[in-house]
Amino acid sequence: MREPPRPECGRPSAREPAGVVPRRSRGVTYGAMRSSWKLVGLAGLAGVAATGVVVARRKRAHREYDPDELRDRLHRRLAEVQRERPPAQPTD
Repeated sequence: MREPPRPECGRPSAREPAGVVPRRSRGVTYGAMRSSWKLVGLAGLAGVAATGVVVARRKRAHREYDPDELRDRLHRRLAEVQRERPPAQPTD
């Protein structure tokens, strides 16, 4: 059994009322949408890279101190602050 011929675009078919021309689908174009998603992706990638740079700098700046060395540094800083700040006046 042969399949009935398909109507070409612009000609009415048996399913359509007389005088109505079926519309041909334009298809979906994603051209403009693709470029905006590319920009969003690039912005995300730049954000991830910037975060990695910040983390790497902080790790590089961070140094592990020996507990005795840390205690000495804190005592020195406290002594400096106490020298710079005048003693507090007692309030009655």
